[in-house]
Amino acid sequence: MSTTNLPYDRTAEGPLLTVARVMATLDCSRSFAYKLIKRGEFKVVRLGDAKGIRVTEKSLERYIRRMTGR
Repeated sequence: MSTTNLPYDRTAEGPLLTVARVMATLDCSRSFAYKLIKRGEFKVVRLGDAKGIRVTEKSLERYIRRMTGR
């Protein structure tokens, strides 16, 4: 999983998305979304405790482009 303790730069990576938003965008299950996160498919920002996981919008867009070949 790609994580960082550095300040988050919203201008570079876009808004932070919840796992639920990732699930809706990809039309996938929660477990599959977390598998993608664990595999390092997305840039992840942790907010506080382990439950505060957010995915950067740009990393989700890059994943979709890789999967669709666009």
